[in-house]
Amino acid sequence: RAKRLAVQDRLPWPPRDHVVIKALLGQRLSIPEFTDLDDVSVMHCFKVWASADDAVLASLCRGLLYRRLYKTIDLSHLCESDALAAVVRAQDAVQKAGGDPAYEVLYDEPSDAAFESDPGDESSNRSADVLILSDAGNLTPFREISPMSQALNRQLMFRRLHVVPERAEMVRDLIQTELPAAAGPAPGDNPQGERRNRP
Repeated sequence: RAKRLAVQDRLPWPPRDHVVIKALLGQRLSIPEFTDLDDVSVMHCFKVWASADDAVLASLCRGLLYRRLYKTIDLSHLCESDALAAVVRAQDAVQKAGGDPAYEVLYDEPSDAAFESDPGDESSNRSADVLILSDAGNLTPFREISPMSQALNRQLMFRRLHVVPERAEMVRDLIQTELPAAAGPAPGDNPQGERRNRP
């Protein structure tokens, strides 16, 4: 938010030649400027901006300073279409309540696989394989000697909605009321939020 205001020349502090403004605008910093821009400098910005005229910036900074952080609503039990519908309903509700959904409602869907390997790939070029060197000097794919590879070859996926604390209860009640509570997992998902990789 501070970057947007700086680009629009609407950030009242610091002055335009300050290192913070240069950093927000992506301008090149000198070595002394870079080393001077430390945690204390950033925290001072938060303290000043906490009383800014821009309500969104002030709210974000107060939340960081006083640990009034976003509340998380887990949507992993919903299929993708229901999860996205929940996001739209939450955004509409926040806007009708006088909030700014662009900053007060955030959707997050992280996914990752710790170890990716396709057992059906018999080609010689399997770059994802981790090779184990035996005492005899032979290289063997990790997946062939350890069952751990099967557990690691799962994609963990979560669907979450992050809402400012003052809107969280309203959004949570809305989702529970308007969306089916017993929605099944998305195709390929299991209730633990795991999705097995497909070739």
